[in-house]
Amino acid sequence: MKTEEYTRLIDSALETFNNHNIEKFMEFYDESAIHTQPTQEKPLKGRDAIRKDYEKSTFIPFPDVKFKKTNIFGHGNWWCVEGIFEGTHKESIEGSNGEMIPATNKKVSVPICLVFKIVNGKVTEAHEYNDQLGFLAQLGL
Repeated sequence: MKTEEYTRLIDSALETFNNHNIEKFMEFYDESAIHTQPTQEKPLKGRDAIRKDYEKSTFIPFPDVKFKKTNIFGHGNWWCVEGIFEGTHKESIEGSNGEMIPATNKKVSVPICLVFKIVNGKVTEAHEYNDQLGFLAQLGL
C-alpha cells in the first residue's frame, strides 16, 4: 500500500468509529488481530474480543464518543494516530480491577495515541496509549 492508501484507510476507520458503526468498524481489524491498552493486563486477541471491549468500554458508556484526529504518520505498515477521545459518561464502565464505575454524566476529553500494524489492508496489531489518570480525574474519581 502507498502512504495515501494507509491514510485513507485509517481516516475511513475513524469515520466509521465516529458514526458508531461497530460492525463496519470491526471489518478494519484482521480476524486474529491483537489490541493492547493500558486498562487490560493482557492483549485482547481476535476481532470478537476487541469488539466486545469496544462495546462495553467505549460505545455503551460513552454513547456520544468521538475521536478527533490531530496527527497521523507512519512508515511501511506501521502507523501512528494521535487524537482526542471525547464523550459523556452515561453508563457504567468497568474499572481496571473489575469494579463497576457508575455513570457520572461528566464529559471527558483525553489525549490518545494508537499505533497500528496494517497488513493487506487490515489491522493486525493495535497498541493504545492514553491518559488514564486524566480520564479518571475528569470523571471525578
